[in-house]
Amino acid sequence: MDAIAADLVLLADRIVTLNPRRSFATALGVTGQRISAIGSRADARRWRDRRTRVIDVGGATVIPGLVDAHAHMTVKVSSSSTRRSQSVGASATSSASSAEWRTVGRAATGS
Repeated sequence: MDAIAADLVLLADRIVTLNPRRSFATALGVTGQRISAIGSRADARRWRDRRTRVIDVGGATVIPGLVDAHAHMTVKVSSSSTRRSQSVGASATSSASSAEWRTVGRAATGS
């Protein structure tokens, strides 16, 4: 990193970079909302000034942010033999008589 100091320096025993030339680091600099530097704890001293926030997470492993954009698809299936709800992460509501709401995931008993 050159003349501009990082807004944030993150220190950790292990930072996973996903870069085959340098798989792991111990310091990461952030300027604005972008990673601006990656290296060692010694390197990080050059990336900061008096306004830089420094967070040392010690022995924790830092991994790249994983963005998980997804939807839980729900379909209504007619069923005369059973009335129950299945949901992912929360109870689904069965509002139609003789109907079953299904999603992929754990089952929750409905009324």
